[in-house]
Amino acid sequence: MGNSNKKKLLFIHHGRGIGGAPKSLSLITNNLDFSKYEVVLIFLTESPAKDLFEKYTSVEVIHQKIFYFNHTSTWVKISDLHIGILQLVSWIKVRFFIAPKIYKKYNPDLVYLNSSVLSDWLVAAKKLNIKTIMHVRESVSNGYFGIRKLMLKMIINKYADKIIYISKHNADILDTEPDKSMIIYNSVLAEAEYSTYPKTYDLIYLGGDKKIKGFDLLKQSLPFLKDKKICILGHYSSDNVDLFKSYDNIDFVSFTTNSELYIAQSRILLFPATTPHFPRPVIEAMMLNTLCISSNLPGISEIIDESVNGFLFKNMDLESFLTTIEKVYNLNSSKRNDVLSCARVFAESKFCLKSNNERIFQLIHETIMNN
Repeated sequence: MGNSNKKKLLFIHHGRGIGGAPKSLSLITNNLDFSKYEVVLIFLTESPAKDLFEKYTSVEVIHQKIFYFNHTSTWVKISDLHIGILQLVSWIKVRFFIAPKIYKKYNPDLVYLNSSVLSDWLVAAKKLNIKTIMHVRESVSNGYFGIRKLMLKMIINKYADKIIYISKHNADILDTEPDKSMIIYNSVLAEAEYSTYPKTYDLIYLGGDKKIKGFDLLKQSLPFLKDKKICILGHYSSDNVDLFKSYDNIDFVSFTTNSELYIAQSRILLFPATTPHFPRPVIEAMMLNTLCISSNLPGISEIIDESVNGFLFKNMDLESFLTTIEKVYNLNSSKRNDVLSCARVFAESKFCLKSNNERIFQLIHETIMNN
């Protein structure tokens, strides 16, 4: 990071796929004022998400492979304790060796952590007196006896200079110090012409085969949806890909950096998550004249007002899921247009790229300058 006249920003991202977290981060880094900032982005896994930034972002992208401490909304099974041990060893290794080495190499003015799973990087940064912003993009699990959440809350409160939450639900879970915490919703950059595309598909699902995204429920529903043209995006096991190919009504697209294009060509987005979410695909669909069906879970209910700007079904309930799909599929044009209009107005008011990014950029500036 060479120009001494520019402030040096180091962004760290953890994930593998091209989901909400890397997309949202790319909208921040792509719109920074590069006359003021010199930027490096570190990816902790080799992934399509890393490729996305190398292709579309005007920043240096490097790769540092590690395990990270996964504390999100799923429980840790006893049979997976060895994974927890590996994560703990990795946390110690990053905290005391890897992170300090990288920080000393790049000497950043601010470290921006794109997930609360990066607590090891957070502690290491503050021990070197580097300013930090932690962007909490996931729901944190209580864990056994609430220990997981309590430990994370203590670490973030002590070491983060500023904390951004993407939803009120996420903020309520950790309940960190109010003077350093704020809610800034994810932003959506929806190409205007997409919203006028013809609706080629009846339904679209793009969560991959992760259980927390509701894939098991989608899989159970497929035999009942043979009369619907379905688009499926994301990463899946070879067995699931073969399953999709056995259905004449499914168009399997697999990996794409432009999921918005397919959302815009679909009448209904399905997001049957099984754990609390604040789903980026839903807010994208709202901007693209696509109706939304999602689970009635915390976080999601902050976005969807039942039958006003979208539709909710009973979490993990196949009958409720199928009934809701049929109800929404058969809406008359007047009701459909009313819901789409309300969704668009809501999305434009809450998820505006310009206003939300301005708050983040101001926060970056104030955090660096605050002594």
